[in-house]
Amino acid sequence: MKCPNCSQGFSKERLVDRSFVCPVPESERGFQVEFMFCPECHHPIVVLQEGKYSAYYGEWNRLEEEVIGGEITEDIIYPGESHIINLPSEIPNEYQNIFKEAKLVLPYSSQASAALSRKGLQQVLHYLEIKDTDLYKEIDKYIEQIKPPTYILNYIHAIRQIGNMAVHPWRNKISGEIIEVTLEEAELSLAIFETILDFHFIQPEKTKEMLKNTNAKLVTAGKPPIKFE
Repeated sequence: MKCPNCSQGFSKERLVDRSFVCPVPESERGFQVEFMFCPECHHPIVVLQEGKYSAYYGEWNRLEEEVIGGEITEDIIYPGESHIINLPSEIPNEYQNIFKEAKLVLPYSSQASAALSRKGLQQVLHYLEIKDTDLYKEIDKYIEQIKPPTYILNYIHAIRQIGNMAVHPWRNKISGEIIEVTLEEAELSLAIFETILDFHFIQPEKTKEMLKNTNAKLVTAGKPPIKFE
């Protein structure tokens, strides 16, 4: 079976946490619901199976077992298509997991999703060996050392501000109410985090691959290859 969350394959025989069997009234058919956790990403999976319903009775006509057999059809009912997240393999699992978790919790908690996007950004900066006493200073160092393109410069502080709002709640100075992170702000944070992952992990690999292909052509033509690290 392939996990719909992380696309990793696994055998589910020993991973089903529990199952429920339900007969269809006035029919020989029945349904079974299987619940399990992926051994790779640890996210839940719910599978709906349909097949021939059989019930086995013991002493005193007591129901002992219900099973679904015969030709079985199977559908994954959770996560739905909107929850399925496939990221390019160039992105290390550590950052893929943070992104997926931020995406999965987005419909339920904008605060949690924004906080995870902020955490993911900071971990990418640490991967680049940029560390300081707080994220604001780390972003300044990142801008100074990496000199990212304008489209990242325009948005990188937004993910910090929105994340700070989620991690350290702000209050409205007039009403005193806590200012909540909106769904749109959490979606913006996630989009910025994805853009940063693309810039630092996907684009460099694509560029290297294109340069390798170009060098192969240059070598066959007797020309010196392009040097790159």
